[in-house]
Amino acid sequence: QILLNLLGNAIKFTRTGYVALKIAADVITPATVDLNIEIIDTGIGIPLDKQGKLFQLFSQADATTTRRFGGTGLGLAISKGLSELMGGHISLVSEPSMGSTFKITLSLKRQNAVERSMPQYPELYFVPALVIDSLAINRQHISDCLQRYGMRVETASSTEEGLVKLKLMNHLSPRIPFILIDQQLLKSADGISFAHSVRQNPIFANSHLVLMSQTPLRSLTSNVYSAFNGFVSKPIRFYQLINEIAAIHSGKKSFLQLKDNIASAEKPASSKSSVPVLTPAVVHNNGHKPLVLLAEDNAVNQKVALKMLEKAGIQVEIAHNGKEAVTLCSDKVYDLVFMDCQMPEMDGFDATRAIRELEKKHGRDPMPIIALTANALEGDKAQCLAAGMNDFLAKPLKQDALRSLLEKYQTSVKP
Repeated sequence: QILLNLLGNAIKFTRTGYVALKIAADVITPATVDLNIEIIDTGIGIPLDKQGKLFQLFSQADATTTRRFGGTGLGLAISKGLSELMGGHISLVSEPSMGSTFKITLSLKRQNAVERSMPQYPELYFVPALVIDSLAINRQHISDCLQRYGMRVETASSTEEGLVKLKLMNHLSPRIPFILIDQQLLKSADGISFAHSVRQNPIFANSHLVLMSQTPLRSLTSNVYSAFNGFVSKPIRFYQLINEIAAIHSGKKSFLQLKDNIASAEKPASSKSSVPVLTPAVVHNNGHKPLVLLAEDNAVNQKVALKMLEKAGIQVEIAHNGKEAVTLCSDKVYDLVFMDCQMPEMDGFDATRAIRELEKKHGRDPMPIIALTANALEGDKAQCLAAGMNDFLAKPLKQDALRSLLEKYQTSVKP
C-alpha cells in the first residue's frame, strides 16, 4: 500500500524523465531484514516550506498544482502512518522543477523461502559491453546487471560518445563487444547512422548490436532492425536481458530469425496449419482428463493457476523452472503447456525453444504452449511468438480469460 501510494503520486506529478523504485537490504539477521526503499522521480518537485505539511491529512502543497495534476489525497498521510505502525520511517528530499525522493526504512520479519539460483553464464566473463542510453539511471541499472555476470561494461549517453568509447574498447580488448542501444536514440539520423556505420566498419562489423525498445518488434522498420542481432523490450527485465545476451553470444539467436519467426506466426492459419489444437477426441473419448503442464516458479501463482485448472476438470503437473519443464516434456506429451516467461535456471522463452527442438528431433507434433506474462504489451507478445509459443495469458490470471483460451484450444473443456 505504501509503494502504491508513493509510486502513484510520482507518476502523476512526473511528465518527463523517469520514476524509479530502489529497494536494498541493509541489516540482515536470521529473523529480520532492514529495508531501505527509495522512490525517485524527475517531476515538479515540492518547495521546502510546503514539505512539512505534506504528510498531514487533506493537505496539499499548492492549490495550482492540485488543479493541474490532482492532489495527493490521503496517500501520503496513510503511507506515513503505515510506515510508523510497522516500526519504520518515511522522509522526503525534494526541489522544485528537479524532482523528489521519498525514502522509507522498514524492519521486517524474514520469511522462509526457497532461494532462487541465478542462471550461470561463465562464457560471458570479461566480454566487453557498451550501453548507450540517454538516461543515467537506465545506464546504471543495465550496467549493474551485466557486471553481475562478469562483463566489462562501458556506458555512453549519446551515439557520438558511444563511438568514442567503442574505439577505446577495441584497443583494450580483442573480444567481440556487445553494444546495447536505446531505440529513442535511433529516431535521429545520427542514431541510425551509428548503427549502420558500426556494421560497415571492418573493425566493429562483428559487434553484437542489441536494440532496447518500448516499440513493438513488428513495428520496427527494416532500416532499423537490419543492423541488429537482438532485441530487449523496455522496461528492462534482468532475466530477459541476460538470457538474450547469452543466446546471441552462443550463436543460438539472430535478429533476422526473430523477425522471420514473427512473420510466420502472423500468417493466417491454413487447413494444413501446424499450429496445434486439442481435439475433443484427445480429451474425452478415451475417458481421461486432459493433461496440462504448468511451468511456474512462484508458489502463490502455482496455487491460483492449479485451482483454476482443476476446476476445469484438468489434470495438472507442475515444473518449477524452465529446465524442469524441458525435462518433463522430453518424457511425455502434454495436451497443453502453460509457460511462465520469467523463471530462474531457464526462462520460458529458452525452455520453449528447447521443447520445439526436442519435438523436431523426435518427430512429434508440436504441443500448444501458452505464455504466462505480466507484460501483455505488443513487444512482449511478439517475443512470445518468436520463441515458438502459440498464445499468451496476462498475469494475474482471470477465470474468464482462462476459460476463453481453453475453449479456443479445446471446445470440450468447460471451466
